[in-house]
Amino acid sequence: MAAPPPTLRPQPTLPGKEFSNIRYYAEGGMSWVYLAYNKDLERDEIIKLLKPGKSSAQREEFKREGRTLAQFNQANICQVFSVGECPEGPYVRMEFIQGPTLQEWMEGGEQRDQPLPALRDILRVLTDLAKALDFAHSKKVVHSDLKPENVLLPLDPVQKTRFPKLIDFGIARRIDSEADLMGQAKERIAGTLPYMAPEQLRGEGASPSTDLYSLGVMFYELLTGQLPFHGDRDTVIQGHLRGPIPRLPKHLINFQPVLERALAKSPSVRFKRGDDFIRRANDAVSKSPELAALLDMSPLDPDAPRPGPDVPARGRTKTHTHTLPAQELRLAEVNRLVSELQEVKGSLITNPKSFELMRQLAELATGLQTRLDAELVRSAVENAQSALQGRLDLSHIAEELTRQIARTEAVEALRSAKEAAFRGNWLPPEQGNALELA
Repeated sequence: MAAPPPTLRPQPTLPGKEFSNIRYYAEGGMSWVYLAYNKDLERDEIIKLLKPGKSSAQREEFKREGRTLAQFNQANICQVFSVGECPEGPYVRMEFIQGPTLQEWMEGGEQRDQPLPALRDILRVLTDLAKALDFAHSKKVVHSDLKPENVLLPLDPVQKTRFPKLIDFGIARRIDSEADLMGQAKERIAGTLPYMAPEQLRGEGASPSTDLYSLGVMFYELLTGQLPFHGDRDTVIQGHLRGPIPRLPKHLINFQPVLERALAKSPSVRFKRGDDFIRRANDAVSKSPELAALLDMSPLDPDAPRPGPDVPARGRTKTHTHTLPAQELRLAEVNRLVSELQEVKGSLITNPKSFELMRQLAELATGLQTRLDAELVRSAVENAQSALQGRLDLSHIAEELTRQIARTEAVEALRSAKEAAFRGNWLPPEQGNALELA
């Protein structure tokens, strides 16, 4: 990674005299990362310095998250030593971990010239990650951005095997209450798109189940060498929200029930804890001679070509953390549903497909009006009205919504929209009640 210009990147002036040879190492969205030698302890450490221009709330959040992680003492989570302030801003001292990322490891090393991980090693790494997540969740902390790039694999000097260390809790959240989850939804949708759970994409905030969904995505990727949902951005979003869970190759099919539960669209169906996930995976191996025979082999399809140094892994695209605007995602969903409605032949009232599409559109509209701002609701209605002009009269709905939104009365807006739908013969009352608009 190229270093930013020195004029934009201050050298941290750390208190005390124990640090020397402070040098730039990497950069994230919120902070600069430096490597510093601790003379007293004779080791390198990471110094994460918050970038300037952040609000007082962001500065406090940065320090609070550092203090929370400093209380963690778990073998598979990067250790935070201390939190402090220097003239350049708040900083966090962290453990320096040497080793490949999980992404590099699963692809055969940085040059892709090493043996691919055997199934036994994959299950061992997943077991350690599940333990790390269960520990964080027990402390009311959700990682929110679990992905292979946020896992490092240092070498165990005794066992001579690599073990995972979970890093980068930069967008981690505390989940002390339901109000915390709702607060997350109002702030932003953050994460890395190929690993984000459906509820994250809907702006409903992160929970322990969200992290376990991301672990399920990594489970599929480690087994097959590709992501469960890949393609352009819209395709990936739709895959997570309502796409079918992909089938594993024939030689791995006994893992399918585990995958189905790990990637369930509803959080209530997923595993409650990481150790439940791993126990089911190990049970599948113990009950399947086919899987047991693979333990010391790579589970990748032997007939599939292995990616070379210049060829991306199958189904993978370059990933990075997104802060996705909820408005954009929801409006995209509205427009998609409206487009499908335009293709429906026959009466919009009697056609079963049109009713299902309208139900989905109504559910989405409810989310728009209860979680997002007035301008978004107005735009969504105007988009739907324009797209369906001549097919469905939404003028009453738009008029009522706009009037109520101007007074920022979301509940009244819902009720008025439902009444307007009846007056405009949008839907008969019995179907309107099923839409649960109010």
